[in-house]
Amino acid sequence: MSTESIENENIIEKKRRIEKLKKKKNRKKIILLLLILVVLFVVNGPLKGDKDQVNAKFDYEKVVADIGDIEVVVEGKGVVEENSVYNISPSVNGEIVEDYVEVGQMVNKDDLLYVIDSDDIQASISTAKLAVEQANISYNNIKKQINDLKIVANDSGYVSDLTVTKGAYVTTNSPICNLVETNQYEVVLQFMNAAASQIRVGNKATLTYMAYLTTIDGTVTNVSDRTFLRDDGSQVSEVTIRVSTTGFGLNNAIVKGEVYTDVGTLITSANTAPMLGVTNNMVKAKSTGTVQEVHVKNGDYVEKGTVIVTLENVDLATSLSNAEIALKNAKNSLTNAEKQLDNYNIKSPITGMVAYKNNKLGDIISNFQSTTSKVMVTIVDNSVKKFAMEVDELDIAKVKVGQDVIITIDALDGKEYTGKVSNINTIGQSVAGITSYTVTVELENAPEIYAGMNVDADIQITSIHDVMRVPLSAVRKGNVVYKKVADEAYQDEDSSVPMGYQKVKVEIGQNNSDYIEIVSGLNEGDIVLIDKLTQSGILDFSHMASE
Repeated sequence: MSTESIENENIIEKKRRIEKLKKKKNRKKIILLLLILVVLFVVNGPLKGDKDQVNAKFDYEKVVADIGDIEVVVEGKGVVEENSVYNISPSVNGEIVEDYVEVGQMVNKDDLLYVIDSDDIQASISTAKLAVEQANISYNNIKKQINDLKIVANDSGYVSDLTVTKGAYVTTNSPICNLVETNQYEVVLQFMNAAASQIRVGNKATLTYMAYLTTIDGTVTNVSDRTFLRDDGSQVSEVTIRVSTTGFGLNNAIVKGEVYTDVGTLITSANTAPMLGVTNNMVKAKSTGTVQEVHVKNGDYVEKGTVIVTLENVDLATSLSNAEIALKNAKNSLTNAEKQLDNYNIKSPITGMVAYKNNKLGDIISNFQSTTSKVMVTIVDNSVKKFAMEVDELDIAKVKVGQDVIITIDALDGKEYTGKVSNINTIGQSVAGITSYTVTVELENAPEIYAGMNVDADIQITSIHDVMRVPLSAVRKGNVVYKKVADEAYQDEDSSVPMGYQKVKVEIGQNNSDYIEIVSGLNEGDIVLIDKLTQSGILDFSHMASE
């Protein structure tokens, strides 16, 4: 059998299957009717004439093949329900301090409905914030100590007095080295006390380099207010003189000095002393640890920021990890507390209408209430209605999401609405051997439609226009019709065909529950028969008995 033949057989078979349950329910009535027919046949006896006998068995209706439209739909029924219903329940405890809700009120998504007293959670948030600040301080302090394990030059200069070695243990503020300027030198000389009283900071001075008897100019930078006693019993004061050099060093050079007082007197120092480089800064450890590496040596010139010594401290790494965890936990606690604050502001989850209100200003609510009393307010989305309809397995392949659905509601005087298929459940349910699938239909902007209303629905599959058509029940099994011929005495080779009619094979096309398209085999105006008793083909006693 060809694919086309199988499809054509399915059209007739589908109608039989849809009506199968109805036929089972009416089985007793049909059997009773058959018994009546048998009794009538026995009482009245055989009818005379072949034509009269056939017409006595069956009550036919004549129909005319015509040109018209066929709307192919899938029919179904359903009960309207709201698209979205939200029961809002509290997740916190407290007193309602603000109430913005009225039954029947339209609200938008995120509109504020209630405010619950949040003093307790506000206190928890403050405590959590303080914990975060403390954890952050601790974390940053340890992180700084780890960064300070690299001891760097705090200025430019020559390394001097470097005392630490690899493996040594240093503590915070331990001296590491000095940084000496490249062209600044100082010498501290003694002057007789009486003469020193005439020397002022800023006075000009001349230093004589004793090894070569050369001189260099300098300036007084400090006059000590202390008096020292020399071995010969004389009293002296210490005066600091600084000189600048360009391109040569004076470190440890032995010099003698002369100072010009404000009145022009030249005063000579009572001793000689070594020149020393001026110390820019003393580099100190800012963290505690063991010297892992010394990167410079005395006399090296370094720029500001150069790493001088690297320390190692395993305990600090552990402390940093613990501090990082503590900070993360404190932040999580704050986030959770702040999220809880949102629970004290009850907002609408959707745009819709307030359908139910259970609480008012001043009520004390608890998240430990029973399920029923726990609902504070119910919001429904009445902008979209929906219903579910069952579709037979032979039709489900035709149904697609987005198809138009014509909806009729008896409760609204049969008014028609248009919806769309929004979902198809591809898991079928089988009842009494017939499988069906649940199809969801949605329709918008119909406030007069209430949840619970019963609807009839036609899913619009396709529409064909100006085609040859006959009633669906005129086409019998095997895609044949009984067509009237001109000769009323004509008897088809199939004796079950009434006289005056011919059994004709037709090619069929689209169909709905009422009409079927005749592609070929009939012309407009041809008369065909429908058996009024069965509404589909010749009455088949054996078939009915099997059912």
